[in-house]
Order: sequence, then structure tokens, then C-alpha cells
Amino acid sequence: MNPDLSGTIGGIIGSGIATAIGIFLSGIMLDRYRSPKLVLDNSHIEKETLHIMFVDTEIDDYRFVKNAPYLLHRIKIRNTGRTAAKNCNAILVIGNKEHKLIWKSSQKENTTINAKSYEYVEVCSFLTDNKKDVYNWFNEIYMQIEDREKKLLKSKNSYYVNSTVEELKDFAKKLKNEYPYKNSIPDIILPSENGWNELLKDIRRRYLEGYFYNEMDLKPAKIIVSSENAGPIQFDIKLNPYPDKDGVQITFDEYE
Repeated sequence: MNPDLSGTIGGIIGSGIATAIGIFLSGIMLDRYRSPKLVLDNSHIEKETLHIMFVDTEIDDYRFVKNAPYLLHRIKIRNTGRTAAKNCNAILVIGNKEHKLIWKSSQKENTTINAKSYEYVEVCSFLTDNKKDVYNWFNEIYMQIEDREKKLLKSKNSYYVNSTVEELKDFAKKLKNEYPYKNSIPDIILPSENGWNELLKDIRRRYLEGYFYNEMDLKPAKIIVSSENAGPIQFDIKLNPYPDKDGVQITFDEYE
């Protein structure tokens, strides 16, 4: 083959390969340029007072109701990328246990964060009343139950009276089993996919039992946020037993 022709063909092939590599690398760079990027915005923690329902039961046309104030803490997750971050999820990891969190906008375990935008993750709620005072509320309910029993016993319908009094006694027994002492009142309640203001049974399932019993040995915690089209992020946090001057009980551990 003519050496000049061979050189020309080689140059064309080399140029084609270089062009293909350039296009490939350009595509990668473009994808990276366009892709979403999740970051924690630790400049602000949003708070909201919730009145969590402990008791809401009606017996004999009388409604027994008690709730307690909890301060919900939300953290801000930004998408600094140029496309939406789809199907974002967040979990709170304490020790070897994972707890799914919900997003403020969707009130579900997943959401979409648009480009150059942000969404709030609802992390947990802290009891703001004195735990002893909350526990003493149950004594008020027991007094209400006794008062209803006394009024019912004055009724002439003995069958109805006996069945209703038995129902009231069962209700009181259930409460005493669920909350036998002061420390059975939860310090921290985690979110639920069905909303915050649910009844006693779900609250028991969602709270971090004994988290603040020993303040010198608080469990390490972290939050992991992931998306189907963006890399995950994770950061260490602390759930503090006492609020700071702004009423905040969550701090971030050396996050930049």
C-alpha cells in the first residue's frame, strides 16, 4: 500500500477515534452538569408546635380527650443541580435501627425536589411540656371515669349501667397499662406515613423509648437522603435533651 495513503487512512481513523472519545467525554460532562445534586442546608431548622393526641375515646356519649404539645423539627435539603431529583427518601439511623422519615410537602416517604429548589424533611418532635405534668393528666381522666361511673349507677337501666361501667373500667385499665409511670411518656416522637396526630397505639410504636434516660450515653444518629437519579448524602446529627436559646433540639455534627 502506498505509504502516503496508509498514513492518510491512519490519520482518519485516529481522528475518528479522538472525535468519538471527545463526544463520549462531552456527554459525561454534560450529564454531570445537568444532573441533580442534593445538599443539606443547615442554615435553618423549621419548627412547628403539634398537639399530639394521647386519648380520644367516646363512651356513653362522653368524650375523653387529652393531648400534649410537641415541637416538630424539619431540616432543609437543597437540590443545587439543574434537573429535578426524583423519588427522594430520607431515613434516620440510630444505632443499628433505621426509621423512615416523611417530607413536609408530600407528607409521604418520598418526594421530588425540583432543580435549584429545596424541600423539608420532618425529622422528629420533642415534648415541650413537663413530663410529670403530662403524666398527671391521666389522673384527671381517671377522675372523669369515676365521675361517669357514679352518674351511671344512679340510672334505672341496670343492664346498660353494668355494661357501660365495665367499658369504662376496661378503658382506665388500658390507659394504666400503656402509661404506668412518668417515663412512659415519650420524649421524642417520630413521623408516620399516616400523619402526626394519631392515637395512643401508633404513638407508642413511633417513639424512641428511653432515648434520654441516660444523657451521658446518647446514641449516635445520622440522616441519609437518597434519590433515584442523584447521589446519596449522609450527615451526623444530635438529638439534644434540652433546647438551645432558639428552642432547637437538633444540631449537626461538623457538616460543611
